[in-house]
Amino acid sequence: MKKRNPYKTAQQEAMLQYFFEDKHNFLTVKDLLGSLQKLQIDIGQTTVYRFLERQAVEGSVIKIQPVDGSGTQYWRLPCPQADLRGKLVCLKCRKVIPLSCEHLDMFSEHVLQKHKFNLSLQHSILYGYCEDCDK
Repeated sequence: MKKRNPYKTAQQEAMLQYFFEDKHNFLTVKDLLGSLQKLQIDIGQTTVYRFLERQAVEGSVIKIQPVDGSGTQYWRLPCPQADLRGKLVCLKCRKVIPLSCEHLDMFSEHVLQKHKFNLSLQHSILYGYCEDCDK
């Protein structure tokens, strides 16, 4: 069976434009929904959620589940399927910082050899405090 190309609606185009213009902030479904509604774009929460989930599956964004139970955050990748090696999440301000570090490979190898567990570095999240909150 031939796979259909997903159709584009005006709402999807608005979400793409808004979401991909903001290159540095992590957004929740609520953030994106509120911003679009301020722009007088009539859109439902389920539509925004499905859009962000599809972007995460396609590799255009990364998805972060905060440890404190607050809303899932989404961040636009610099390029689809970028090799981001993990994320640092601040427990105080909830800032999320992409982590690319050559030492993660050594740590991953240690965990595999000593603990017989193969880490998925792209899904690794380290929790702590950012420089501003640690003062």
